Amino acid sequence: MFDRVNGWSAYARVMERLLFDIADGVHPPGSYLPSEKILTADLQVSRNAVRRALTALAEEEVVVVVPSKGWLVCGSPAPEVVLEYRYRTVADDLRKKIAAGLYAPGAILPSQVSLQRFYQCGEETVRRALRLLEKERLILRDHGRRVVCG
Repeated sequence: MFDRVNGWSAYARVMERLLFDIADGVHPPGSYLPSEKILTADLQVSRNAVRRALTALAEEEVVVVVPSKGWLVCGSPAPEVVLEYRYRTVADDLRKKIAAGLYAPGAILPSQVSLQRFYQCGEETVRRALRLLEKERLILRDHGRRVVCG
C-alpha cells in the first residue's frame, strides 16, 4: 500500500510550513507572503490546499488578506500602516537599480518569473510595476523582452 496525500493533509502541511516560516522570520510581520501561485509551485500542492491554509491562518489572525495586494503577515507594523501597493514598491526598487546603473541602457531586465520569485509577489504585481516603468519611459518592450532605455 502507498500513502495517499489528500487535500486536508496537504493543507495542514502548507499551514505548518507557513507558520514555521513566519516564526523563523522568513516572513516577518508587516511583510507579504509569496503569491498563491508561487506557494503552489514551491510547496508542490494544489492551489486549493494553499487557499485553505491561508484562510485558516486568517481565521487565527496570523495573516490578513489585503485586496489587490495579497496576504499580509500580522503584527508590527499594523496592517493599516503597510497599505502601499506592492507593485509600486517593486517599481521603485527597479527604478533605483536603473538609476544606480545596475541595469545599464540597453540591458535586458530579468524575466517576469524571475522578478516574481525575487520580489515574492504575483504575476499581476510584476506586470503592473513593469507597465508603470514603461509609462515613465524607463523601459520598453522589444520582441517580448523589456529593455532599459538609454
